[in-house]
Amino acid sequence: MVKSTRCIGDKVTIDGRYLISSLNVMDRLFAKAVRRHWSVENERHWLLDVSFREDDSRIRSKRKGKCV
Repeated sequence: MVKSTRCIGDKVTIDGRYLISSLNVMDRLFAKAVRRHWSVENERHWLLDVSFREDDSRIRSKRKGKCV
């Protein structure tokens, strides 16, 4: 399990995420790999949000039926 702490203003939230891996690695190496993965994710989302103004888009998809 990986615990993440997020501080926004005076509000602190702590989340736990369960990750599955077949690697037999030490805690520090595993933590480094998790941080590296999320830094890539965050950078990509920043690119979409800032460069392509994805968050400003008001286009919404209305799907009917079952979720896929």
